[in-house]
Amino acid sequence: MKVTCNYCGRTARGNMDELIDLGWSRAIVTAPFQRTFTACGRHQGDLLVDMLTAFAGVRERLGRRRRDHEL
Repeated sequence: MKVTCNYCGRTARGNMDELIDLGWSRAIVTAPFQRTFTACGRHQGDLLVDMLTAFAGVRERLGRRRRDHEL
């Protein structure tokens, strides 16, 4: 598998276990939308911030839907 860092454009090849050993991270969010986060070892913090921001946005939208539905 070939992966590219979302933040700096670095690329690496290997299976997921090899990439993890090299410090790469990958997260695939499937619900309620499909989004893949990929980061090299230098950008772990950026990956975590983006994931938390994406989840916070989803929680906020779901909360708004619930409030609107209750009215």
